[in-house]
Order: sequence, then C-alpha cells, then structure tokens
Amino acid sequence: MKHQGDLLGMAEWEYNKPEETVFRQLPAEQTKPVEDPLQELKMRFIRGEISEEEYKAKLRVLQEK
Repeated sequence: MKHQGDLLGMAEWEYNKPEETVFRQLPAEQTKPVEDPLQELKMRFIRGEISEEEYKAKLRVLQEK
C-alpha cells in the first residue's frame, strides 16, 4: 500500500493486492455413503450426534432385524 498526498485531502493511493487462491471442498454430507447401518450408528455415537441411550436403543433395533 502506498500513499502520496498532503493533509488537505489531495491524495493519491495505490493498493497492490496479491492474487486470491480459492480452495474448494465437498461438504461433509457428500462424502462416501456408509452402507453398513451398524457402522453408521457407531460413527454417529462417536461424533456425539446421539446419546448413549439412543445408541443402545437403536443398536437393539438393528440387532433384532
């Protein structure tokens, strides 16, 4: 950034901005789908999306199938 001018408002500014770099990333929802419902249930519990009680209840339902 370079500035040339005086205090009376007459100024000349020069601003050199570096080129931007854009990184694109897939959202987490678009990752490879889990085919095993038991594995998906375990991962949800590990990530904290469901409580231990919910995990055990859903585990029982899956094991009954």
